[in-house]
Amino acid sequence: MREIYTAVAYDHNKLKSFVKILCKTEDAVNMADDLLQDIEKVIVTESLTDSTNEPVTDQATVPTSGNISRPQTEIQLYITQIYNDCFDKMTWNYGSFYFKVTRLVSTNSTIDQLEDFKEYISYCCSDLSPQLVMATTVKDVMKVVKTKCNVINIAPVEEVVSFYSITEANPLISDYKATLDEFCHTFKLQFLNNKKLSTDNFLVCETIEFVLDWDPAEHLLNDIRRLMEKAFQGLSRRIIVKSMHKGNSIVIICGAPTHLMNALQLRARDNLTVLQEEFALMRLKIGHCTVYDRTIRNKELKIVAEEIELCEGELVKMNS
Repeated sequence: MREIYTAVAYDHNKLKSFVKILCKTEDAVNMADDLLQDIEKVIVTESLTDSTNEPVTDQATVPTSGNISRPQTEIQLYITQIYNDCFDKMTWNYGSFYFKVTRLVSTNSTIDQLEDFKEYISYCCSDLSPQLVMATTVKDVMKVVKTKCNVINIAPVEEVVSFYSITEANPLISDYKATLDEFCHTFKLQFLNNKKLSTDNFLVCETIEFVLDWDPAEHLLNDIRRLMEKAFQGLSRRIIVKSMHKGNSIVIICGAPTHLMNALQLRARDNLTVLQEEFALMRLKIGHCTVYDRTIRNKELKIVAEEIELCEGELVKMNS
């Protein structure tokens, strides 16, 4: 190993080759990605002059610091593809899990229990009632329930399984949650950009939008789960994370039932300090209500500070 360390320390090409070898093992992908980022910060392989003198290739270019650009490396593409494959694999796991649980629920529920099942779901989620009217089988009801789930939130399914004591589904839930935890603790947000965590239609749903001052390369999918828990303590299981987008900051789009909007707004206001300090919250919009906007807040604080300064000045004049 000492020879390997020495070789990669003094030869950048060998270091890149070493990273590529690490990429071939899923468990080492995160390590490879971290190494790649360090390489990008320290090593600039081509200058702007060199790149303009070289023939045009089909490689994409990405900006680096200063006025220098370079071809996107094969390693970057390789790592991105691995993360894309991991995401696709997780969505397939989710679909497979839901299919198996639906089959178990259908097996344990007879047709004469269908109306009771629909009534139970409507009591739990009243906003699903219009969709439940159209359901003619247990599988149809489970499709409706699925609109309240996504890759990282299977809470509604857990409630159904628990309510009907379907013990055969417990191993499926345990296995999926174990896989999900590992996925969320290793999947970097920079590879989640513009991907959909839920593909179901939300018929009766309001949008929640978080804007965070985050570098996606420094955060994991699990940080979004923590964000939901901190923002909506006790109600986070009702929040569906739809997608994440990246600009100058991270934008996280979620959905939640319309009838919960007031409760979610109150809960978020109670936790604003935590959201600002731990999650670098820039803006939070719940439904049509802007709960917090850092730009507006800073302007308000500036105005207050100026007014205080004026008052203090007047007091000094009065006492002089």
